[in-house]
Amino acid sequence: MDRKSFLQRVLSVFSGIVLSQNILSAENTKRQDILLLQTNIAGYQYYNGKKVEKYFNKGDLLKLKLQEDNPYDSNAVEIYFQDVKIGYLPRYDNEVIANLLREEKQIYAKIDEFMPHNPDWNKVSVAVYMG
Repeated sequence: MDRKSFLQRVLSVFSGIVLSQNILSAENTKRQDILLLQTNIAGYQYYNGKKVEKYFNKGDLLKLKLQEDNPYDSNAVEIYFQDVKIGYLPRYDNEVIANLLREEKQIYAKIDEFMPHNPDWNKVSVAVYMG
């Protein structure tokens, strides 16, 4: 066996080992959810957020619910903390999320930031994910 053949053979064996290790590690990696949107809660001051905000923590899970019978916005997406409605996704941000909810995709939100001293319209930032 000449030097060139030897090196090709060694490299093919080595690349096969590296490739198989990469495939195995990719299979063992946990699936990550996809961040779709970061925004503030619309209408926070009109709903019950103030009653439950003392319980807010960054990362708390929020429920999103499509409200198709909303007379002002057919893509309205309500936001709930536990079972308490705290507002909506803003109208200018809700179309894609509403369509994903209609398709029954796994969509959820988390409290991204809570700033108690900010005005109500800028108090709670949420992150919306597809999982």
